[in-house]
Amino acid sequence: MILSFELMVLGIVTLLFLITLGSIGIKMGLTYFKSKNTVFIYAGISVFGTALPWSAPTVYFLSLVFFDYTPPMEVFFLLLGGFLPIASITWAITILELFDVKPPRIYYLKIFFIIFWLIIEVIYLTLIFTDTTLLGTLQENKIVVQMAPFTQIFLTIALAQMLITTYMLGIFYWRSDRKKIRVQGKLITFALCLFLVAVLLELFFPTVLMNIVARILVMIYSIIYYGGFMMPDWLERCLVKEDKDNT
Repeated sequence: MILSFELMVLGIVTLLFLITLGSIGIKMGLTYFKSKNTVFIYAGISVFGTALPWSAPTVYFLSLVFFDYTPPMEVFFLLLGGFLPIASITWAITILELFDVKPPRIYYLKIFFIIFWLIIEVIYLTLIFTDTTLLGTLQENKIVVQMAPFTQIFLTIALAQMLITTYMLGIFYWRSDRKKIRVQGKLITFALCLFLVAVLLELFFPTVLMNIVARILVMIYSIIYYGGFMMPDWLERCLVKEDKDNT
């Protein structure tokens, strides 16, 4: 199948974004072996899991370009949201750990998030293997999918959880007395705004052009978010001018 120029650009941008965000998630997870802090494992899984929904259109793009074949919609939706509940659980645990929520409250909250997202997972997987039209339909270009109401609600809930908790983290950092942490908070908050705009564009305006814009924004978000969450030494030297002893 010969794809239009716009669809080729969309496929390439999506592939680049997927590689970028996936690499960041893996790098964050591997930080555990240096710090021995399990938060980095949870955060890495969360970021990597956030990238997986975009692997669905990437697989379709590569399949069409190289094999002129459109995979079943079950494959698309499994990649789109099949692993998102796991990422949502690990991100909730990440936030609870970062805010140092004390027992027994942290155990109750973890149980709540696990049960809630497992219920969503069971419903979602059931729909995948019974009737995918209840999740969405593939448009004529065979790349962009029009999401059904259930998928929009499911993705919106996952988005809302991520936005609210990440916003709380950004504001918490922003109010710190340490300049480095304040800068981290600003970067996280700014990245969050980019992510919100990108997801809303893709979720509610499913056109090729909006998908291209959205994925470029999410790629930028992932880089800025990584800088805020991890704050590499080179970035700290650029953005934090005070002596490290005072930051």
